[in-house]
Amino acid sequence: MPQDRQTLVIEHAEQLLGVTSRRDFFRAMTLGGTAILLPSVFAGCSDEDNGTSSEPGVKVATLDLAGDVGILNYAYALEQLEAAFYVRVIQESGVAGFNAVERRLLQDIRNHEFIHREALRALLGDSRLPTLRVDRGFGDTDFRSRTSILETAQAFEDLGVSAYNNSARYLTNAANLRLVGKIVSVEARHSAIVRDLLDDISANTGRLFAGDDIVDENGLDSKGQPATVGDVLASARPYIETTITTINQPV
Repeated sequence: MPQDRQTLVIEHAEQLLGVTSRRDFFRAMTLGGTAILLPSVFAGCSDEDNGTSSEPGVKVATLDLAGDVGILNYAYALEQLEAAFYVRVIQESGVAGFNAVERRLLQDIRNHEFIHREALRALLGDSRLPTLRVDRGFGDTDFRSRTSILETAQAFEDLGVSAYNNSARYLTNAANLRLVGKIVSVEARHSAIVRDLLDDISANTGRLFAGDDIVDENGLDSKGQPATVGDVLASARPYIETTITTINQPV
């Protein structure tokens, strides 16, 4: 038996975001290495690999945005949506005409979204929202079309970055802020690569990854993006069957 097999001990959710290579993390779980996780850290992930849920769906979810728990649940709701979307994307990627390299990139994004979702799920514990009911059609997305899939992915990734950037200011716990910062930096990388895949590099454009719709003239995010929780949830509404209501929404 090889002596260099890695043993990963995951004691809390934030460690999932600290693994140097997420690809190695998943490989260690499925191949020769060993991953030791608390029971709650990755609960339900294997079920949702196939687009199903380990918790019953709900028709109404209420977000109390008066404190950190509500803000983190807001992020958790969006991560549920993104994770479910990329499950469908991987299922349809061959039909849509993605090449092998693109499929690998999309699988990496899917895995990241699983990690984000499960990290927030474990952090919130019994205070988390239940599993949301997500429209598996994702609005008007044509899953036979590479462009349609990437346009929806771009909308989700840009929405996620905007949501994190504009809600993190309401967090009061430094550890929660650090976790959210680590998530949003990865979401921004997703936004850039998805925009690169959509860009017509051959036409010598190559500017979509940081277009003026998301980066202003000062090089800062996020010109023209939704700023409030209400705006973000309204943008996500076509893809979520569950009605999400908010109380104590910050100004």
